[in-house]
Amino acid sequence: MTTYTYWNSLTLEGVDGHVVKVEAALTSGLPKYHVVGLPDGAVRESYDRIRAALKAGGFDFPRGVVTINLAPADLKKAGTGFDLPIAIAIIALTKGRELTVNAADWALFGELGLDGSIRSVRGALAMGIGLINSPCTRLLCSIKDAADLSMVQGLYPIGSATLREAWESLTRQPPSLPTAPVARWGGPRTRHQKPTWVGVKGQSFAKRGFEIAAAGRHNMVLEGPPGSGKTMMSKRLPDLLPPMSEREMLDVMRIHSAAGLDWLEMADPSRAPFRSPHHSISYAGLCGGGHPVRPGEVSLAHHGVLYLDEMPEYRRDVLESLRQPMEEGTIGISRLHAKITFPARIMLVGSYNPCPCGYFGDSTRTCTCRPEAIMRYQRKLSGPLLDRIDLFVHVQPVPLNALIGEEEELQRDDSVHLAVDRQRARYTHESSQYYNATVPYAKLLPLLGLQDRLKSLVTHIVKNYVLSARSFHRLMRTSRTIADLEDAETVREEHVLEALQYRRKV
Repeated sequence: MTTYTYWNSLTLEGVDGHVVKVEAALTSGLPKYHVVGLPDGAVRESYDRIRAALKAGGFDFPRGVVTINLAPADLKKAGTGFDLPIAIAIIALTKGRELTVNAADWALFGELGLDGSIRSVRGALAMGIGLINSPCTRLLCSIKDAADLSMVQGLYPIGSATLREAWESLTRQPPSLPTAPVARWGGPRTRHQKPTWVGVKGQSFAKRGFEIAAAGRHNMVLEGPPGSGKTMMSKRLPDLLPPMSEREMLDVMRIHSAAGLDWLEMADPSRAPFRSPHHSISYAGLCGGGHPVRPGEVSLAHHGVLYLDEMPEYRRDVLESLRQPMEEGTIGISRLHAKITFPARIMLVGSYNPCPCGYFGDSTRTCTCRPEAIMRYQRKLSGPLLDRIDLFVHVQPVPLNALIGEEEELQRDDSVHLAVDRQRARYTHESSQYYNATVPYAKLLPLLGLQDRLKSLVTHIVKNYVLSARSFHRLMRTSRTIADLEDAETVREEHVLEALQYRRKV
């Protein structure tokens, strides 16, 4: 005689959750335990944890042959989150009549301790977000994971501290109520509370470049001698950016959950991410990889800023890997049996010195580098990579009178936020690509208003500056952002000329 039951669970592939059907069958014979369906080592080791947890919860392990099948069988199952659904399925083999819920409506996941406690698992939020608008929206998991998932609209999580408590939640009449949403922060901000450039002396040209970059999400590179403020200004960039939308916040939380990080513990989760990896980072660390595959720094900066300090010091293959996310907003990781695509809609900001010593072209200090060393240093950044940069800002040393002078009286400027609001209203049908730097160019072209006089100027610029098609498009995107900062309906000559100041001199 065979007894059969099943429960839904979840597994993580990249940043996407997939529903896994955990089937359990009990047949007569000598006591034996099988798990099939491409389980990894953590799933195969679950037998000892589950057996101890069952005993701690007052349950008996059934006698006979217990077979666990994780379907679909061709999808690799990884992680300890299958402990809870397997344990519940084993209990249901002998106590299934006590259940008061429909297993098809529920998804279970959680790691079991030897004392029967339920622990949180990596990627819980990412897996849960993948269930939005699916029939299986009732979740049974640890208390911590339920608190996180309770803030996702459309999900109904129930948190349990122990295996015994979880079983009682499934057999209680009436059924248990979902976990109430828990406020983990003070609410999304609406605007930055103080001027961004407090404490930054001088550098008006660079500050204007940052405002243009922030308003249109343009990639930007800063060149200048050491101590000129490149890093300090770059770290202020997230304060210029408007708060993330609810959709962007869900994307960011999903990626951080898949990486084992808790974005909800941030003081302000609506603030755009800012990632600044060290120049010794590996290809896998930046793009993603490992076993199981986890997102890298470029994905953790999704909808935010990826800042690379001293860009020429990074490995060449690491820098060249950024070309795909800069163009497509995604990064692909190829493996023998699968290809995983991570979101990577980033705003790249880089900085570097003009030469190894840092003082080439400086009027106050003498460069000690040989000409071939300067050329070799500057060639570390390839042409195709630089061609994808919208703004090139040369940062001059801060004059002494500015350093010792009085602090400037700064007023809060909301022009960047207003420019972003104009783009979001204009490109609302383009999903998350509602910035001038990322919207398809065919959608941007009618908004440029290229009249005869402006066409003549643009033609002159392309011929004299030898711009590639991509460079020309990026020039016009920057021009459109400058027009948005001034609330102009069409692009005017002065907008193009200002954008031209930030093009790379070749």
